[in-house]
Amino acid sequence: MKKIAIVIHDAGASQIILSIVKANLEKAYWYIFTPLNSPAAKIAIKNSLPIQTSSSLKDISPNLLFFGTSWQNSFHTEFVDYAKENSITTVAFLDNWEDYRKRFDNIFPNFICVSDELAYQTAVDEGLKKLIKIKDYATMQFLNSAKKKSIKGKNSLLILSEPTAKVAKNSFLDANYWGFTERSWIKDILNNFKLFRCSSVTIRLHPSDTPKTYENILKDYKEIPYNIEQKSELIDDLLSSKVVIGINTVALYYASLLNKVAISYIPSKIRKSNLPIAKTNQIESLLDFDISNFKRNDSSQIENFGIDFETLMQRLT
Repeated sequence: MKKIAIVIHDAGASQIILSIVKANLEKAYWYIFTPLNSPAAKIAIKNSLPIQTSSSLKDISPNLLFFGTSWQNSFHTEFVDYAKENSITTVAFLDNWEDYRKRFDNIFPNFICVSDELAYQTAVDEGLKKLIKIKDYATMQFLNSAKKKSIKGKNSLLILSEPTAKVAKNSFLDANYWGFTERSWIKDILNNFKLFRCSSVTIRLHPSDTPKTYENILKDYKEIPYNIEQKSELIDDLLSSKVVIGINTVALYYASLLNKVAISYIPSKIRKSNLPIAKTNQIESLLDFDISNFKRNDSSQIENFGIDFETLMQRLT
């Protein structure tokens, strides 16, 4: 069997790569490298996948290096450099549908894997080469888990928080760069709560958010029953909700595949949604909002996209 080193840090790519590991655990020798305080480490531990704490690539001498990309973190760089210097085939896995070329800093892998048609077309448009379409193991596992759940739906609006001000500040030195922050964004939603035809609100916190931010805002909306979630399973929150609204999180994509009304609301002229959900569900304003106009996605296309792990191995070796 092949020896495959996994180098990951951010949550998105980690979900993609570790779902492949989980589905093909007995078909290769896997070695996972990630900082112990990283989002990737949490995902690996949750899935009972061991992390390398003392070995190096030199110790392992892998046949392949799978890695996740990031335009804000360079943990993978030294591993990719070593692999290239030692003729180890490198394979990058893309996520999040944006800023693909920035993630490589002109140091490109031997192959680049994408897991859906939008990711493939985005990579093509950005001039990336040696693309491989691979099955979306992460989403397939998510949907299979959903089928096993028996969660009663509620007439609830699920709000997926994102630390907009922090990201804009870090990226552009201006917390209001996009013309809105998470505080103004959620106030706009709560001011128009009746439009969603729901009876309550659940706010699912981003890992870097704190309940206090939203508790202070909700004090001004005493007429709206609410719940703030930080520790619950994403799949449970999605299944129990009637309508899901967020900015640009992959959780909205999952919500749409679960046949929920999933809405990407970005009140900005300079920032757009890049999610593979219906264009009618990507809005800039709540003016003329009509909940009956939004579409639901079909998850059948997931099964038909890309090659499986065994075929991938044939392509790489």
